[in-house]
Amino acid sequence: MSNRPALKPVLHIIGDLLSAGLCTGMAWLFWTAGVGDWALLRLFAAIFAVGALQPLAKGLYGLLRLILRQRSWARFQRQGAAPKADKLASSEDLSARGMFK
Repeated sequence: MSNRPALKPVLHIIGDLLSAGLCTGMAWLFWTAGVGDWALLRLFAAIFAVGALQPLAKGLYGLLRLILRQRSWARFQRQGAAPKADKLASSEDLSARGMFK
């Protein structure tokens, strides 16, 4: 297994953080445009701002899980040595140990 994370969780994290950023950008646009007679746009800005919290939290939680999973995998890989093959037992070795006559 490689040290790189799988593509699917990374794309989910990127998508969540991108949608949070887009919602935040829309909230900022509506908030700045909501002056005077267009004060109702500030309500839309608040809805977009609240809507940005869920994908932001989901993306950050996924990022934290991915980092912790990568660290635990690296710790697991450091535990043991690389696997080595043993030599096959020859007829002399088997007869010396009394396995067959």
